[in-house]
Amino acid sequence: MDTFSNHLTEAVIATFKDTPERHRHLFASLVSHLHAFVIENECTTTEWMSCLTFLETVGKHCSEERNEFILLSDVLGVSALVDAINHRRPEVATPNTVLGPFFHEESPRINHADSIVHQDTVGERVLVKARVKNLRGEPIRGALIDVWETDGNGEYDVQRHEKDEPLQQDCRGHLYSNEHGQVELLALKPVAYPLPTDGPVGAMLLSCKRSIYRPAHVHFKITAQGYDPLVTALYTYDDTYVDIDAVFGVKEALKVKYERSLGKHPWLLCPEFILITEEEAQVRRNH
Repeated sequence: MDTFSNHLTEAVIATFKDTPERHRHLFASLVSHLHAFVIENECTTTEWMSCLTFLETVGKHCSEERNEFILLSDVLGVSALVDAINHRRPEVATPNTVLGPFFHEESPRINHADSIVHQDTVGERVLVKARVKNLRGEPIRGALIDVWETDGNGEYDVQRHEKDEPLQQDCRGHLYSNEHGQVELLALKPVAYPLPTDGPVGAMLLSCKRSIYRPAHVHFKITAQGYDPLVTALYTYDDTYVDIDAVFGVKEALKVKYERSLGKHPWLLCPEFILITEEEAQVRRNH
């Protein structure tokens, strides 16, 4: 068996000999690991067919509004791993985290102190006063900050809208930092929410008795000329699920505490985002 399996693995890898170098390396590694998985576990035909059927079902649950394969990648920790490999920042810089499936390139433009939340949207309001700066502590002017989150019921706008109706964007928006690197906006104090369980990935989590919840968080995507783009999120430090995030996106430096406010809005959050330059990022990638 060992002789045959080794020969088979080598034979499959050899068929990629004329493939461009990087792809050849990736396919060879993929085949080697897949074969090793089957050999190590001595998979039965029924077990392997169950794997293929599961992947087929994942594909059938994909649509323009939903990508079940991204969800699978997330809950297996692959998305977080790829993200960590591709964004190696110094400890003082704000860490990256997974983008998630609910980002929109064309969110509503807002002015400073405006709200990203519809007036009748459920949830507690929080005033966010953020600052964007570089490793030297210098403010970054003109940085584009995209913000998005769920409503107080734990649903994104794309999950609430009817398929035949135009999307009414809510709990999302973008604005630019001023000369002091500052932005101010009104958002919602985030809440934890469950991943969808009506598909094969959710069914897998439930059958494995894993948590299906993401801890309370709000997403940020920050881009500025000359700087490495930052995709991150801020997680409520004392959330029930902050240490068992279903998609492994939480990092210690991204845990934040919301302060009670004496002003018009009940909550206040004052985060700082520290970016690195494109040159600094490229040096780390090359290393």
